[in-house]
Amino acid sequence: MTLQSSGAISLGNVATELGRISGTTTSLGEAAVRSLAGVASGPISLSSLYGKSNEGFWHASLGASAFNYRMLGTDSSGNVYACASTIVFKWSRDGALLWAKSLSGPFFSGGCIDSSGNVYLAGGFYSSNYYTYLAKLDTNGAIQWQRSLNGSAQEYWYNAAVDASGNVYVLGYTNSSGGSGGYDQYIAKYNSLGTLQWQRSNGGSSDEVATQIAVSPDGSLLALSGYTLTSTSGGYDALITVISTATPALSWQRSIGSTAYDYGYGVAFDSANNIYWVANINGAPSLLKISSGAVVQWQLALPTTYGTDGSVQLDPSGNVWVLSGGFGTAAIYKFDSAGSLLLARSVVLDTATNYANSFGFGGLAVTSAFIVFPFYSALDFSPYGYTDICGAIVKVPPDGSKTGTWSVPGNGSNQGVTYSAWSPSIGASYWGLTYRAFSFVARTLTGGIPGYAASAVTYSNTATNI
Repeated sequence: MTLQSSGAISLGNVATELGRISGTTTSLGEAAVRSLAGVASGPISLSSLYGKSNEGFWHASLGASAFNYRMLGTDSSGNVYACASTIVFKWSRDGALLWAKSLSGPFFSGGCIDSSGNVYLAGGFYSSNYYTYLAKLDTNGAIQWQRSLNGSAQEYWYNAAVDASGNVYVLGYTNSSGGSGGYDQYIAKYNSLGTLQWQRSNGGSSDEVATQIAVSPDGSLLALSGYTLTSTSGGYDALITVISTATPALSWQRSIGSTAYDYGYGVAFDSANNIYWVANINGAPSLLKISSGAVVQWQLALPTTYGTDGSVQLDPSGNVWVLSGGFGTAAIYKFDSAGSLLLARSVVLDTATNYANSFGFGGLAVTSAFIVFPFYSALDFSPYGYTDICGAIVKVPPDGSKTGTWSVPGNGSNQGVTYSAWSPSIGASYWGLTYRAFSFVARTLTGGIPGYAASAVTYSNTATNI
């Protein structure tokens, strides 16, 4: 269908192509066009559509460099933030690299974005031992403050979350003196100015480590996801811990596991403080919904083979998005709050190209207009380790369209990645949650302020329209 340049247009039930950024079009049905135009019924003028459709979908990589990105989030303008090792990146809504900043000294494992687009980076640095590191950067990448908590032994922070008031919560592990066992979960709260509000550790007779964190929409609760080696079913068991942000008191704690090694991955709250949790059980991921009273509402086994990672986010409508997988394949799922599958898309590595055989993922960002996720692929040179082949940031529409095979440059070669529809069989899982009562120990650690400064770095950004 060709739209005339003026006059009324009767759409009926036909599809319409609206131009996006250069070289990109998006197919929209009547309902979507009417929503864009703001016309519920009757004729629609072409002029009412101009400027309403402004999303482009793309994947972006940085020349021949291979980065293991970690997704930080998106701001209100749709800009995309990610980190990799010692660098933090910001892309525009249309895939242009706005800036990249490098910090010499600390290295990053994760972080988050607040409502104003400020960046929080969590990680550590080495100075005779491993110590925690947290930094706040403004929307231009300038450092606002840096913080570190140094105990008598080793600490590290994996990730951070921020509440509506600008308080930031950072978590990881500690094995400084005063703990109950080996490694203990370690969490601290800072206000928006970088002032320490409290710090706590949580551990049993062996190891407890937390790698993912979520803060409830009302700011009252934190959910920590990780693993435990205390009184387990076999090896490590996946562990979820919920604490109050004000006290901070332990609300409840549960572990789940098999006779194998099991880990907790992504975690998120809905508006009623229900928790959605991705746990890897016996080599396969499961998605659980747990009430604020620690009751499991439902649990679904995801069919992704050999889950090695998992992220979960909620969109503005309360739907649950999950990215899970590892090695040569992964999947993105969309569920409603009752656990019904609404959409599934596979992400498959072209293992014939350069013989790459491993996928790595680094989180998921979901808005009402788009989804963003990073990935990198690698060659397995066992027993010598992995060599990165390519890495990219991918932006796709939430309706599951714009599928296809993409070529991503990395280390002087191209890597094929296929994004396509999938009809998985989502099943029930019957692993039980076991209560673990751990001590909750307050730490008194020395606060340090590292002397690291951010500097601009230059990368050749390649954004390809999808």
